[in-house]
Amino acid sequence: MFWRQRRYIVALMLFLGFFNVYSLRVNVSIAIVPMIYGVKSKSHGLTKHFDWNSKEQGLALSSFFYGYICTQFIGGVCANKIGGRRSQQQWNFVFIIAAAIYLIGCVIYWFFASGELQPWAKPTKNNEIQLKGVQIKESYS
Repeated sequence: MFWRQRRYIVALMLFLGFFNVYSLRVNVSIAIVPMIYGVKSKSHGLTKHFDWNSKEQGLALSSFFYGYICTQFIGGVCANKIGGRRSQQQWNFVFIIAAAIYLIGCVIYWFFASGELQPWAKPTKNNEIQLKGVQIKESYS
């Protein structure tokens, strides 16, 4: 019965992988519309629009497919030369290192950001009232 469970897990992982690839492919074609034509938004950030002609738009849209083809060839060559199991183990090692670096970064951030929660910075009722007064003053001025 173990093979049935593994089959379902592999099917689920394949579904998620193909969903991810399809989402990335569609995301480029959807994101190019506001980059070129602009949309009405309420954001107050700096937005830039690209003055691309149709040839440059086609190049931007096809760049994903060129990268996709290259990675398929590189992955196939690696699987033939190294073997599927060894190449998977090597990529697992790469992702374990990346996850460890991420966790170390979180610990470093936690250490340096702990100064934000020191005992001298505890909010009191008096501070809350003062801050609300500042917000009211700013909204009327």
